[in-house]
Amino acid sequence: MFAGRAYRRGDIIARGAVDTGDQVFVDKFTYNFVKPHRSDVFVFRTNHISGIPDDPETGAPFYIKRLAGLPGDTLRIDPPKLFINGKLAEGYGFQRVMSAKVPYRGYAPGARFLSSPQSTFTIPEHSYFALGDNSYNSYDSRYWGPVPEENLVGRGLLVYWPFYPHWGLVR
Repeated sequence: MFAGRAYRRGDIIARGAVDTGDQVFVDKFTYNFVKPHRSDVFVFRTNHISGIPDDPETGAPFYIKRLAGLPGDTLRIDPPKLFINGKLAEGYGFQRVMSAKVPYRGYAPGARFLSSPQSTFTIPEHSYFALGDNSYNSYDSRYWGPVPEENLVGRGLLVYWPFYPHWGLVR
């Protein structure tokens, strides 16, 4: 942002990316009234998700990932692309990952879920599918399955620390 510069509605004033150790403001309010949207960057508790052990001192960790699938959606990964209900995933975050431009490499096949370009997974009711944007190095729903609805905390809004280089709105 620059002093004296005028901004119009919809202008991007900050671009944020979330990395390990970043401090993030989370909107814990909206999901009480509005269902989560596909492509949201969302925060959730990991309790009762097999494959993610609780920390003996702090309990179940919180994760932040991109919401790739809503209840009833059918997903498929054909690297580097993600398909949702038979169509190429739409939205800025998905497009950025699928472009496979540095630092992204596209979506990678999973282990337990979406393990080959022919495999699909339909998200059960009251569940969501979480994918990391750094797909080749992300421990996400491809490994441990869907996130139960009761584990949702909220949308990631703003990286407020460190101020550089990740500061900005989470997209």
